Amino acid sequence: MERYLMRGRRLFADNWYSSISLAQRLMQNETDFVGTFRRNRRGFSKRLVQKKQKKGEIMALRKDGITLMTPKNSPERKRKRIWTFIFLSVIVASFCP
Repeated sequence: MERYLMRGRRLFADNWYSSISLAQRLMQNETDFVGTFRRNRRGFSKRLVQKKQKKGEIMALRKDGITLMTPKNSPERKRKRIWTFIFLSVIVASFCP
C-alpha cells in the first residue's frame, strides 16, 4: 500500500475494512478515503447513532477533514445504495477545485 500513498490517490472500501483511524492515517499521507462504516465501529460519532431520524432526513458531521453522513431511507437495501452515492458525491465535491 505504501507505494500508493502521497500520490493523491483515493481508496474505496466497504464497511468491513473502514475505520475512522484508517481514514485519519490515509489523510495524513495525502490519500483520500471513501467508504461505508458500521455504526458500532470505534470512533463513529454517537451523535449520529443516537438521534432519531425522520424518513428522508440526512445527518452529517464533519471533524478534522472527515465527513460522516447517515441518511434515513427505507427499505434497508435502498438505504445503503443511496448512502454510498451521497457520501461519494460529498467527498468528490469537497476535493474538486
